[in-house]
Amino acid sequence: MKITDTAIIILGIGIIIVTLLISVVFILLLVEMGAYYAAGAIIIISLIIVIRAVYSYLSYRKEHKLVNQSNIITKQI
Repeated sequence: MKITDTAIIILGIGIIIVTLLISVVFILLLVEMGAYYAAGAIIIISLIIVIRAVYSYLSYRKEHKLVNQSNIITKQI
């Protein structure tokens, strides 16, 4: 089964949206209770998760393009 780029994009966007929704709910609850440091920590953790997801996708695309280029070169030879 071949995984396409659009499937990975959709999955990544879904993960980012779910992470942000969960973090917003927790942040609102913590701010209401007065736990500002915990709210800040959740903001930082959610940003790290989003940055990591984007980095993983970009590294996957770079690796995938390199594999496609090597296949083209071997076919030309």
